[in-house]
Amino acid sequence: MKKNTNRNITALSAASFFNDLVSDLVYPVFPLVIASLTGTAAPVVFGAIEGVAEAVSSILKYLFGRLSDATGKKKIYALSGYLLSNISRPFIGFASSWVGILFLRVSDRIGKGIRTAPRDSLLSASAGDRGGWAFSIHRAADNAGALFGAILVECSDSQIL
Repeated sequence: MKKNTNRNITALSAASFFNDLVSDLVYPVFPLVIASLTGTAAPVVFGAIEGVAEAVSSILKYLFGRLSDATGKKKIYALSGYLLSNISRPFIGFASSWVGILFLRVSDRIGKGIRTAPRDSLLSASAGDRGGWAFSIHRAADNAGALFGAILVECSDSQIL
């Protein structure tokens, strides 16, 4: 396998690791933030926010998959998606209403919608006949990031709310 191929797989896996690490630092407290802003309506608001955000993400995965195939600019879309998600996440702690949280959560999921298909296409192209290996490395890094993010939240001494 070419050196550049391994570099692509390593870079995409590292990006997924750190992306999930940060996600799992932020999203375990997400329901608590919504509850503090909406009171008893929290479950309905949380469900609506997640539903809208995931719907937007799903639609964009299709659109950006087609767009990245048509333009061949897979790296820029993958990078842009990661960047948008990671820029929007920290602001959730500063949101003063559920509408602000909705906007930020949808922004995060827009990033996911932009990056997912181009990233997977890059992984596939970089792996050649070792696609299973490349995707397993990527998923392992993704899951490890989620695990370590959750561990960091659990071990944190600071009060979040």
